[in-house]
Amino acid sequence: MDQLKWLILNSKIYKGIKGVLLGLRGNRKLALSPECLLLSQHVDGVFNRYDVIVRLMAIEELQGVASGGLALYHKMQRSRNEYHDAAGQRIKQEDRYQNKQGSLESLVESLKQNGFDHQFPISVTPDLKLVDGSHRLAGALYLQINEITVKKSAAREVDFGLSWFSRYFEQAEIDLIRNRYHRLREGIAIEKVLNEILQREKQVFGRGGFYQSFERLGIHGQRPTSERYKIYKLDEHLSADQNVLDIGCNCGFFTLMIAEKARGAVGIEINQALVDIAQVMQVHLNRSNVSFRCGNFNKMEFEEKFDFICSFAVHHWLGVDMHKYGIQLHELLNPGGKVLLESQNINDQDSDWEEKLEKFKAAGFVEVDSGYLKDDGVIERRFGILQKDTVK
Repeated sequence: MDQLKWLILNSKIYKGIKGVLLGLRGNRKLALSPECLLLSQHVDGVFNRYDVIVRLMAIEELQGVASGGLALYHKMQRSRNEYHDAAGQRIKQEDRYQNKQGSLESLVESLKQNGFDHQFPISVTPDLKLVDGSHRLAGALYLQINEITVKKSAAREVDFGLSWFSRYFEQAEIDLIRNRYHRLREGIAIEKVLNEILQREKQVFGRGGFYQSFERLGIHGQRPTSERYKIYKLDEHLSADQNVLDIGCNCGFFTLMIAEKARGAVGIEINQALVDIAQVMQVHLNRSNVSFRCGNFNKMEFEEKFDFICSFAVHHWLGVDMHKYGIQLHELLNPGGKVLLESQNINDQDSDWEEKLEKFKAAGFVEVDSGYLKDDGVIERRFGILQKDTVK
């Protein structure tokens, strides 16, 4: 019976994860808010689509609510590569940006009168990086349109980060663009965007809501992040010079909390929507010492070693023998590094927790701390903090 339950549960989880990983594959369209799409234009917490902000500033000047945006817009258009018409004839740069300005005016008027045309979605990569449609995104942001549509493209995203702008713009101009971006970002209701991403796909964990809490922002989840941090006594085991790996980090709230204490942190998660949430939170908190990667941990390669690894109730879903799992983590740790290994439900999947723990330790670990928790009020778990045995 236990094996049958395991197979059924894993089948459900596989289907849920498969749906997430398929994401925007094929011809599938996705409806989301323009604010959500804007916040997705970050790589490791760094914004790389300042061209959208310049377009927004141009729209604001065209609408008479600000000044200076059109000059920046024209300069940006002139600074881009040469353009050609359908017959292959070179278009003069001045004609190009004047035509673009006219198109921008027409676009705003169309959005005002008709709203966003969902028959023509904005083109994005599978992880929502812009490929084409930055004018429409800027218009939707200006008009505070509730919902836009995106569609996956096989093309690669375009990088219009600060490195691009620094080649053509004066520092004072860049400061104007950055300041407008920060004002725009500060006005976004972050919890609304996070919930929007969470509800994009049916989630396996979290009981219909967030799996992890983020108490500082009043975000409630199945498992309280701050309480768990204290139960694990992480202040005693983490230090400012450590590099941390969080395997199966979910929405990344715990990883972000760890990053406040450590030198750096990497979160691994197989669910792209949860990685999107983690990256949005990273941007919101201005955390530059953390990164999130989407994929299967068993298939990942790491160039760096870690000083501390978090494995919160994830070994069951990785489908590896505990001794083999111990060997994997042993190889990823620096000398003297530690693993926080947490069980599943000790009354169900991990009723043999002590046996599994011994198999893990046999890979070259010494247990230095342990404990019990029932932080969600339902599931009883055990955890151990194990140190890499340098003699092994």
